[in-house]
Amino acid sequence: MEFDEEFAVNLDYIGKILDECLVYIFKFLGVSDRKQCSLVCKRWLLVDGRNHYRLSFSTRLKIIDSLPSIFTHFDSINKLALYCEKKSISLSDEPLVLISTGCPNLSRLKLRGCHEIIDYGMARFVKATRILGSYLVVHVCLAPSH
Repeated sequence: MEFDEEFAVNLDYIGKILDECLVYIFKFLGVSDRKQCSLVCKRWLLVDGRNHYRLSFSTRLKIIDSLPSIFTHFDSINKLALYCEKKSISLSDEPLVLISTGCPNLSRLKLRGCHEIIDYGMARFVKATRILGSYLVVHVCLAPSH
């Protein structure tokens, strides 16, 4: 039997990998490698995003404009940690409320140094998150709302 090179070139073996197999493979990759793999195609990007359950980042930059796209990509987040630095832009009430609507599965939240959040914003956040089991607020000065 002769090998048909044209036939072999036109087959898409990667497209036949099941999502469950991709998830299993992605588990063994580091953050940088997963990021590179998510750039291969839209399907891999979706598979990678649907299987992130924890997200942690610093809010050094204004994130309010990026929150909808972050939570569209990472739609399975159930643990979120946000870190604000003392002399940088802090997370405020409005992004916190966006987080509550963008992360319907959020069960744990950790805030550190988010000095622009007031008690009204925190109350709105807790009310909007249905399954929040615990939250940790460190170095945050919850000021009463005016």
